[in-house]
Amino acid sequence: MMGKRSTISGEATVDPRAMIGDGCVVEAGARLYGRVRLGRGVRISANVVVYDNTRIGDRTCVGPNCIIAYPTRDEIASIEEEKSMVHAASTVIGKHVVMRSGCVVYTGSRIGDGVRFGHNVMVRENVEVGCRTLLGTNAIIDGNCNVGKGVSVQSGVYVSAYTVIEDNVFLGPRCVLINDKYMGRKAIRLRGPRIEDGASIGANAVIFPGVIVGRGAMVGAGSVVIENVPPFTTVAGVPAKRIKDASR
Repeated sequence: MMGKRSTISGEATVDPRAMIGDGCVVEAGARLYGRVRLGRGVRISANVVVYDNTRIGDRTCVGPNCIIAYPTRDEIASIEEEKSMVHAASTVIGKHVVMRSGCVVYTGSRIGDGVRFGHNVMVRENVEVGCRTLLGTNAIIDGNCNVGKGVSVQSGVYVSAYTVIEDNVFLGPRCVLINDKYMGRKAIRLRGPRIEDGASIGANAVIFPGVIVGRGAMVGAGSVVIENVPPFTTVAGVPAKRIKDASR
């Protein structure tokens, strides 16, 4: 179904099961598979691929060469076996989202309203991203993470699976949040860090598995954090040590 005043390029591929809202634009080379639903005024740029069971909210803009609802490894195996693009998990992109070129969002993830993507961002499966969050260029959010509202994830940040980032957190450029201190040499339960409301992590800092960085705390650039950081505390160094109380 196609809404009023929508434009679909003759060089795009749109599944007949797709629902296109009013005033949408689907550019050349775009491919919409299965039960894709576009809200009002959505722009799907050139060569975008949107897989089955995806909902994209009003006035969202998806830049060139993005992939939305990319299948997981298990889903790829199912697709190869059954020759079907149908996904069990739904993927939701909110309203007024801006997704710049080259981004990939895996199946089962939910992106809140007003989220801004840089270029070449990867969001893996079953990730929740809150409203008005920024995901900077080349950032990677691995699977099963929860990212809150108003978070600023700067360029080149890596967030490992099972990490929790609460609201209004700042993650500086190229900081790394890890979930396996044994580097895959023994079987363990992966545990990402938890970064609480309003905390700030400086550029190139490393936060170890299971570490809690408390509310309003600050971590200096280049620090290696191996222990919990109390709320409203500033730490720095390798390993990170308390320097002073952080300003509230």
